[in-house]
Amino acid sequence: MLRKSQRLSRTQFNTVRSSLLVITSKYVSLRFVCSKQNSRFSVVVPKSVERLAVDRNTLKRRIYGFLEHYPQKVTGIIYVRSKSSTYAGLTSCMQEVLSEATKHCDGF
Repeated sequence: MLRKSQRLSRTQFNTVRSSLLVITSKYVSLRFVCSKQNSRFSVVVPKSVERLAVDRNTLKRRIYGFLEHYPQKVTGIIYVRSKSSTYAGLTSCMQEVLSEATKHCDGF
């Protein structure tokens, strides 16, 4: 689970949400901004993906656990688009999306 200092505040969430930089994959979508500070993230799992709140929170915790070890300078919101059948499938999509965002931010 990410510490509170690594999660987006409400004002930062609104700033990132208005960003035009978006990368999508089969299971997740990342809306992000490049930052010179440490990375900060927020995860959104809609009710259409997981019906029960318990399942939505479990999925959020898994994604936050993956992001805990991500040191890059990307601030973003991760939207879960569809349910992955395995945790490995979800993490591979996450890795793909985050590496593409990092490549985009290398110029900054």
